[in-house]
Amino acid sequence: MFTIQNNATPLMNINKDINNQENNAQNSSLLRETAGVAAGAGAGFCVSKTANLALKPSIKNLKSFMDEFHKANSGVMLQEAERMAKEACLTQKGFMGIKIFDVSSEARVKQAAKTFLAETHQSFKNGSVIKKITWGSFCIFSKLSEFPYLLIGKIPNIKAKLQNAIIYGGYNPFSNNVISGRTSSLLHEIGHAINKNKNILTAMPGKLAIASTVLLTPLAILTAMFHKKEENNDKTSENKSFVSKTKDFVKEHIGLTVAGLSLPLLAEESIASLRAVKSAKKSTLMTETVKKGHSKLLLMAFGAYVAGAATLTAMAKTAVWVKHKVTGQN
Repeated sequence: MFTIQNNATPLMNINKDINNQENNAQNSSLLRETAGVAAGAGAGFCVSKTANLALKPSIKNLKSFMDEFHKANSGVMLQEAERMAKEACLTQKGFMGIKIFDVSSEARVKQAAKTFLAETHQSFKNGSVIKKITWGSFCIFSKLSEFPYLLIGKIPNIKAKLQNAIIYGGYNPFSNNVISGRTSSLLHEIGHAINKNKNILTAMPGKLAIASTVLLTPLAILTAMFHKKEENNDKTSENKSFVSKTKDFVKEHIGLTVAGLSLPLLAEESIASLRAVKSAKKSTLMTETVKKGHSKLLLMAFGAYVAGAATLTAMAKTAVWVKHKVTGQN
């Protein structure tokens, strides 16, 4: 009996040591994972800041050009936008019209943003059950989608984006109206409205763009950051599930994946601009100089979207690469 009791103590100590080693390994793994995510986010943030500094002069030139174009052609552009909407029979399809805000001061921009949000909320409050569910789901997913973007160093600034949209123009697919403080891009925004209201096929790029931004791109970032490829030699790539193969692909090609998920947005923007250019060509109010200036403006704006997509792709690629270098993952 005494011999058995004496041998039990070393066995207990061995088990205790094994447990301690496992706990230490888990803690070490957690620390590496945390450090990797932090390093990846930091690297992504650096890419974002560098890109923003590089693009700042171009964005400034675009805004200045839009301001000058608005001052010189505001009346004509508003008439042309109303004609374009009328020819497309948008009012009969539920289009709520064009809302021009006074954005002559920062205080008025903020007030316009509050008014816009209140009107949007009211339109859904008075809408159908399906419309309420759609809006509620969008709001929830939009909020949740901020976290994955933070993992690659992209800090969301919804307030700034909203105010910028109100100043330079935007189409709200939920309340189905165009808002703007400038008339420079009104034809382009009406182009979005036509895409949304014409038929299911033309509405598809816009819907995919929203789904990509709010759901698919964040999911891709999460997958690339945290998915671990199976190293079991018995399970070859041939008998892996489709989901496992997809996760492996996203992890290995996050740059290509994010770039691909940017295509619906670029498609939607390009189609809206083509509609605007086509409508401008039929105008009897716009001079040839104004038409050329309008086309140049739209080309510059599309370039900004392409640059934004390239920046997001580079951020995701860099953040994931740095994270995996720090953690030592494949």
